[in-house]
Amino acid sequence: MTARTPAIASAEGIDRTPRDSDIDLAGFEIAAAAGLGALTLLGSIAAFTLGWVPVSDAALIAMHVADVPGNLPLVGAWSRMGWSHPGPFQYYLLALAYRLGFSHTAALMAGTLVVTTGGAAAAWLLARLRDRVAGALVLASLVAVMAGRAPVDLRDPWNPYVGIVLTGTLVVAGWLASERRTAGAVVVLPLGSLLVQAHVGYVPVVAATVAGALVASSISDEDPFPTRGWLWGVAATVLMWVPPLYEQVTSPEGNLGLLFADLGSGGAAAGPLEGVQALSASLALPPSWLGRSFQLGADGIEPTWAVPVLLAIPLAGLVVAIRSGNRSGVRALTVSFAALLGTGVGISRVTGALHEYLFSGLGAVAAVTVALGSWILVTELVGRSRVRSLVAATLLAACALVCVVAGVRQFGVTGPYESTAEAVAAVAPMVVDDAGTDAVHIEAVPEFTTFAALPGFVLALEEAGVDVVVPEGAEREFGAHRTGDEKGRVRYLVALPGMVDALAQQGWTLVGSHDPLPAADSAAAAALDAEFLELQEDLDMAVEQGAETDELESRIRRNRDQVYEIRAERFPVAVMRAP
Repeated sequence: MTARTPAIASAEGIDRTPRDSDIDLAGFEIAAAAGLGALTLLGSIAAFTLGWVPVSDAALIAMHVADVPGNLPLVGAWSRMGWSHPGPFQYYLLALAYRLGFSHTAALMAGTLVVTTGGAAAAWLLARLRDRVAGALVLASLVAVMAGRAPVDLRDPWNPYVGIVLTGTLVVAGWLASERRTAGAVVVLPLGSLLVQAHVGYVPVVAATVAGALVASSISDEDPFPTRGWLWGVAATVLMWVPPLYEQVTSPEGNLGLLFADLGSGGAAAGPLEGVQALSASLALPPSWLGRSFQLGADGIEPTWAVPVLLAIPLAGLVVAIRSGNRSGVRALTVSFAALLGTGVGISRVTGALHEYLFSGLGAVAAVTVALGSWILVTELVGRSRVRSLVAATLLAACALVCVVAGVRQFGVTGPYESTAEAVAAVAPMVVDDAGTDAVHIEAVPEFTTFAALPGFVLALEEAGVDVVVPEGAEREFGAHRTGDEKGRVRYLVALPGMVDALAQQGWTLVGSHDPLPAADSAAAAALDAEFLELQEDLDMAVEQGAETDELESRIRRNRDQVYEIRAERFPVAVMRAP
């Protein structure tokens, strides 16, 4: 058995540095690194060659990234709740990739993929500082999480997806911080800030992980507390929070104030039952992060329960670590269990529908927790270093293979909201030709499909060099410099093909449309769309008069439900020019 550093001899089987073994792991580690590189390269090639038309939130994110540094964004992505997410650091990261990609929107996908695979690599390297077997297990867990996602998710710049892998990196950074390692102390707070700034839903898991790291650090007596490392991390964190804090004190309606004022006002929270249910599914066999389908009990959906079989691994690891005096293992699981608890609390506090994207980071946290439990069991129960190294070598080789397969899978998918993107791609050139060199004002009929398409048209017009603004009141979505009235501008309206006739009677001119529906479905949807316009006019009038609107709103919801059932994710779009 290899010698141990006397300072940590109480941690049975744990070395101060990566363990020398009978099997040389260097070649396997190079192969795993090459696999991550292949996934990044292939995904980036796919992003640039397959083409991508950003719409909805992705187009809004693309516009804000393009604003760096000229119209520097000070807050994060817009939320349908009326405020923006806390901070803009995701925009700043993607802006570098965007400029390196010659200001092509596909560079956002490539940059996002770099962040995703880079997060897995960072977690691996951090864990490797403690032990090579731990590093291999952590990397394998995060590669499995990536393989279990839809291929496009790994390069989708949508802000909730920032944590698909980076929450796992956060757990590992928290563990290294608890080990009083400088690398962990420097990384954990800035990484947590990136997650929180991208989506406020990450607050509980970040807070719990940092708290767990500080508590676990108190049972570490092998090293002095890395004060300088924590100070560097705090300094970087303070710099990251300067833009949103500046916006808060200089804006008439500060975003952070809006966000805090809205907390708890969205109705009843999901509750602990759903949090436990989600955690159980993430530790089931197979776990939800490997693509297993499960549902949470919300909006009348009957909850799907799962037995958390995989929880036995970290629990057994904790027992073994305590019995053997393995303080490093105890610290690792203290941090990871804290992160799991924080994730469950975050899910339980969600108001409204429990969409999957609201807990995108759960898979990485659960997977790393299982990996760290497995590391303790392998380290403590397997006496021969050759067997431990064989486990690590096998996992690293598997990582290389899975990453290459995941890279190949990047081809064949073009991006989220594919149907809406297809419609925008078909119609946007017609709008650009019609606008010519005119300054334009573009808005949308207040309907889900048109709201998803509008940002795509604004982006397409901007990229074509058209001077375009959107209606006042949309500052948080588009940025204040993109809002204004229509005076002196050609007006365009993003609508649905079924609304064309009604709008034409009001003097509007059809510029272009795209309708992927069969004739019968298109006719049925058109009748409902025309009815929707009438209902919307009645609703606007009722609001102006202060009349009761519940019945009208209910009819509009039924109307849209019928339309969505007909369309089945096939979204048509039409653009009209004002008289």
